[in-house]
Amino acid sequence: LVELSLGDTVRCGRFSLTVLWPERLADDGGNADSLCLLAFWDGDGDGAAEWTALFTGDAEADQIEKMIQSGGTGSSGAVAVNVLKAGHHGSKAGMTPKLAQGLSANIALVSCGANNRYGHPAQATIDALEAAGTRVFRTDELGDIACVFSREGIEVRPQYASGVALE
Repeated sequence: LVELSLGDTVRCGRFSLTVLWPERLADDGGNADSLCLLAFWDGDGDGAAEWTALFTGDAEADQIEKMIQSGGTGSSGAVAVNVLKAGHHGSKAGMTPKLAQGLSANIALVSCGANNRYGHPAQATIDALEAAGTRVFRTDELGDIACVFSREGIEVRPQYASGVALE
């Protein structure tokens, strides 16, 4: 096991993942300490990312906004986000309209179980993402969801539906 710290990068094939959060543990392992990673896909091997993905774990909007303000990504950072794994299973606390606009992701993945007792995802979160022009894919409706990266675009492949090609 290797402990990851803010700024560390792990490479796997054409992907690299950089730790954006947490700056330091503050919640004894709770949602505020959720590991957030920015993934880069370098399809042609030239050292520049063609596509990016932001994985926010169980982080909530407050933590994600602090991460962006520190220069991590989004409108205040230097990196556009193509794929967003929505924070905290799409809970109301995981997204705000301002945050959705700032991230302006092309695709959002919301991981939650069907008929879960928490009511995830929150309709307000789905509405905020869609208002920002983000296509939302939910595991409670579509099952497992894979994103296939290529030079031509990103194809979303839901378990219970045919693939959707996106740029």
